[in-house]
Amino acid sequence: MFNPSTINARQPFVMFLAFLVPFTVLNIWVYNGTVGSVLMVMLLHALVNISSPIQAARAGATEHFILVSIQGVAPDHPMELFGMKYLAEQELKASGLA
Repeated sequence: MFNPSTINARQPFVMFLAFLVPFTVLNIWVYNGTVGSVLMVMLLHALVNISSPIQAARAGATEHFILVSIQGVAPDHPMELFGMKYLAEQELKASGLA
């Protein structure tokens, strides 16, 4: 289903495919590399979903962006979700919207 309010709706279809095909390959690689862990694929997809709104906000007239995270996130945290949240926080800080 096409959603015209997404960031992908404003880019040419060829550019969308240029993102979609490698991202699909990456998801398959993560799935196979983690012996069929759907959770890891979901976390990867969630990270992309978090970064896309940050990029869209940076490109628009948004002055601030609020990200709900978890206490104790770190890049080397034993729980993968905490590591992914850390990366999202770092991207938000680097964007200047935090």
